[in-house]
Parts: sequence; C-alpha cells; structure tokens
Amino acid sequence: MSASTVRGFVVAGFFLAALASCATHHHLTGPSPTAVMPLVNAPVGEGAGDGGASAMPGRVARNPVVPSVEPWTNGSRAGERIITGHYSIRTTVRNGDLRRLLPKFAEAALAQYASALGELPHPSGTLETLVFGSRDEWAAYTKERLGPEAAAYMELGRGGYTSRATAILYDIGPNDTLTILAHEGWHQYSQSVFREELPVWLEEGIATFMEGHRIAPDSGDAIFSSWRNLERFGELREAVRRERLIPLEELLQ
Repeated sequence: MSASTVRGFVVAGFFLAALASCATHHHLTGPSPTAVMPLVNAPVGEGAGDGGASAMPGRVARNPVVPSVEPWTNGSRAGERIITGHYSIRTTVRNGDLRRLLPKFAEAALAQYASALGELPHPSGTLETLVFGSRDEWAAYTKERLGPEAAAYMELGRGGYTSRATAILYDIGPNDTLTILAHEGWHQYSQSVFREELPVWLEEGIATFMEGHRIAPDSGDAIFSSWRNLERFGELREAVRRERLIPLEELLQ
C-alpha cells in the first residue's frame, strides 16, 4: 500500500469514524462476511473522484462502459445479465432507466473505490452483482443461497447485503438502489482485493463514505462526493447534537 493511500485512510479515518458512529446500517447491509481473498497484483484503477475528502466538487469517472446483455431468468421472472469490464450484473429490475444506469454506475463506483483514498488495485476477477425487481424475489433467492443463515437477512429493513464478494440487492427506487449499490459495492471490492478484513467501523465507514453521488442529467454519469450523502449527514448532525459520537481513540482500542 502506497504512502498516499495510508495518508488517505488516516485523513478519512476521523470522518469515517463519525459516520460509523451514527449511521444505521441495518437497512443497508447484512452481517459483515469475512474477507478471504488475497491482495492481488492488478493494475491500479484509473478514475477520478475525491470522495468528498476535500471541499472540491466530485469528479466524474469517464471510462466508457459498453456492456453486453444476454437473457437471464430467475424462476419464472425474465431478466438480463449485463456484462461490463469488471461486473456481471444479473437483474430483473423493471424500471428501464434504472436498469440502464446499473452498468455505468457500477463501473464508476469501482473507479471511485480504487482512487478515492489513494491508489488501489482493481479486482483480478469479475464482480458478481444481483439486483432483483422485488423484495419477494430477493428473499426467495436469499433463502435458497444461504439456507438456515437466511433468517438473519430477512430482518433487514430494505436494500440488500454482500456475501462472499457477491452483492445481492433489490429495487427500492432508483436513487436509493444506486446508493446501496455503491455501499455494497465497497464490501464486494474489499472482500475481493484485501488480504485481511478491515475493522467493522472502518469497513462500514468507508462503505458509507462511498454512497454519496449524483447522476448528471445530460450524460447519466455518476459523480461521487460524500457531501451528497444527505441522509447520512442528517444522522451525523443528530448524533453530534445528542453527543453520541464514538471517539476515534475508542474505536482504535
């Protein structure tokens, strides 16, 4: 890991600790699985985006995404498998605008993961993502995939989870679905690239840090900036008001 990456983690740590202290993650992600994949020798990801780590506006990852699409079926529900340079996205989302945004957004998010805190490598393999059109489809797949362990995930309020570097989500509206895709995408990334798992507060803090974005209306490009994460900042303000933040020193113990 380069010196600039270490500095990025240190500088972001105070901010992430605050987010991790106040954010309610239960509706965004399930229990954190163990990261078991080795750190890969992969090309450093190129992509812009400061993650909101400075006051500068977020920048756009402009890597062109030309996905291939093939039919995919989930039970009786017809869907698509969208293949990009780094992702295989299986989806039964009925909202055409959201479905078209998924591949470009996922690739832009990956560029953000690999650049926002310093230079980090891309995963060596394809990242698997499922985005179902309804909670019922998501629940049925989760029960089939996880068996007895699925009960804990059924308690999630909404959104999805990541299991063994596969993000398993369902449509909760375009903006919220993309926000959770960015959050769970970080878990996919860290489970695929890092040799050891991060502390929970840092892992969830970075995932939350990666959520903030807006979609450029003219191009559909994702512009990432943590300052666009208005829901989390509302929670952060409330935590400050109630004096509920956990000091970084305590988290590091």
